[in-house]
Amino acid sequence: MKAHAHNIQSKIIEPNRTGPAFMIWCRLCLFLVGMFIFVVANLAPGTVAIGLGHDKLNHALAFACLTPLAAFAFPQAGLISLLFALMLFNAGIELTQAALAFGREPDLVDWGVGVLATLPVLGAVAIYRFARTARAKE
Repeated sequence: MKAHAHNIQSKIIEPNRTGPAFMIWCRLCLFLVGMFIFVVANLAPGTVAIGLGHDKLNHALAFACLTPLAAFAFPQAGLISLLFALMLFNAGIELTQAALAFGREPDLVDWGVGVLATLPVLGAVAIYRFARTARAKE
């Protein structure tokens, strides 16, 4: 009886982070946040006052936010796959800044900052996945 009560309690405390509904919501959030970041990153400088006041910090914050959303939206994806997908998205932002005439200029350092901001968050995702797998095996 105690084992049954423990299982019920753990299901109440811990929400289902692997179900299809959760993934759909995470994918929707990832799409919306990604599009918001994409649009804001391509606006003319000074158009909107969003962010931390420094371009490099804004890039770091953007990719630090996108990384966990991507990990929850695609829980079966490997960490390297997530890294490459976010690197491509980051490069896409820089390339559109080069192509559009809104006063933005592409910067390889911006791309690098986005990658560097992604790495520690992916490390945290790896720890979370490892702990979750270890707990599931118990």
